[in-house]
Amino acid sequence: TFPTPIPVGGTLQSSRTWTSGNVYHVTSNLTIPYGVALHIEPGTIVKLDPYLDIEVDGVLIADGTASEQIVFTSSWDDTYGGETGDGNVAWERLHLDVSSNGSLLDHVLIRNGGRYHSNANYVNDMVVMNSDSVISNSIIEDRHRHYSDGRYYGVNMSAGELRDSVI
Repeated sequence: TFPTPIPVGGTLQSSRTWTSGNVYHVTSNLTIPYGVALHIEPGTIVKLDPYLDIEVDGVLIADGTASEQIVFTSSWDDTYGGETGDGNVAWERLHLDVSSNGSLLDHVLIRNGGRYHSNANYVNDMVVMNSDSVISNSIIEDRHRHYSDGRYYGVNMSAGELRDSVI
């Protein structure tokens, strides 16, 4: 059985830690502002409702292990964290903005994001990295939609490092 999901969202006012073994249910856009850090412990599951973003202007440390990865997925994905929602609309993206230098995602599984915008004819990448941050030993999979020409983009990087990971 899974623990009762902990609802989260909005702008973090201070640094905090999301603890191992819990399911955090993002119910509104989540912002980590400059000067604030969010640490996510190994074995934590983060589920996002449709259309939502995690915007990182501060620091995000999601430091999983090979045996206890950290999972970011859609609220309707019952594979991880149990039942938290219905539907099939993806969450938007995890955005590591220019001021999020020093962020780390290690042994992380990111899935079921990158929502397609039919009215604007574009697709969000699941991860956008514009800072000197690192993603390592991670998997980015099951993007919600492909581009109309069949291309698949899970990560959009203008800075940072992507190491030993599978997209």
